[in-house]
Amino acid sequence: MHTSHGDEVIGNELSGYYLAGNITRTYDGMMIALPQSEWEIFQTMPQHKLVELLLQLAVNVNLSLPKQLMLSGHHEASEDLSIMANIGWQNWSEFGVVGPSLGVPDATSRRN
Repeated sequence: MHTSHGDEVIGNELSGYYLAGNITRTYDGMMIALPQSEWEIFQTMPQHKLVELLLQLAVNVNLSLPKQLMLSGHHEASEDLSIMANIGWQNWSEFGVVGPSLGVPDATSRRN
């Protein structure tokens, strides 16, 4: 990501916390949608080819995020009990239809 988007953009506009959450949710969905056989190519792919593919994918990552607001609260009710709550809002309507897109057609067909 740093190579494709630059250190300043990644440092100022990308949250590691939200990126990790997004990757986790995407991974879980992809493991349901795609059979294990579709992932095997990456296990045998030469390292330099995997790096090339990851760099191509990183160029196409859209770093745009919706407007959002998050409020959090924490209260220590006792020495043994803490209560935490979060409430958030995100304005996804400005993005229209949002769906998965890597920007590389049929990435798994790159078997060389």
